[in-house]
Amino acid sequence: MKKKFFIIFLLMIFICGCQSRNEVIKKADGKSKTYQMFKDFNVNSYYVSFWDRNSSINDDTKIILARLDDKYYYEIDGTVKQKIIQKDGFKYTVDVNANSYFKKESIIEDYSLGILPNDINKLKNMGYVKGEEKIFDNSYEFEKYDFDGREVTYFYKNSKLIYIKYKNFLREGMLKFNFIKTKFDEKIFDIDNKYEELTY
Repeated sequence: MKKKFFIIFLLMIFICGCQSRNEVIKKADGKSKTYQMFKDFNVNSYYVSFWDRNSSINDDTKIILARLDDKYYYEIDGTVKQKIIQKDGFKYTVDVNANSYFKKESIIEDYSLGILPNDINKLKNMGYVKGEEKIFDNSYEFEKYDFDGREVTYFYKNSKLIYIKYKNFLREGMLKFNFIKTKFDEKIFDIDNKYEELTY
């Protein structure tokens, strides 16, 4: 009887020990990994590169998000090759494979919302949930935030950002972080002469 009780007791300890326990941080005080990662990030001027990780660990589709003040840039480079440039009240959707683009008047759609922080001062003391989770059979520490109804989770190996998982009422997905740079060629916001404008 004692032996049976001892085995049950050990099993309970093992199960409790294996469960991931999330911790709610109500006020970060600038100590979060995410704030340390983005504390020098300029929300008005950036070029950030990711790899798409929505389908597999080997997906080589590249995604670029860039901004320079009131100019915005989004690029997907995989099976589909497309650029979206937004400036001066217009949205240019460029089909790279077809060497063409479509232009229309449009309000700005910021594709970085819910992926990249847009207020670093707010992020410094923002509450979040932290814990540990497996992605593609590897364990990572995570910090989960709510950016105005957009849930975003940053995954780290020690202090290095590896993945970003995002979720909102329109879409959800996962990206592998590649790099950020502050200096980049502003010509990315120009429409190359080789592209023909399509009109409907």
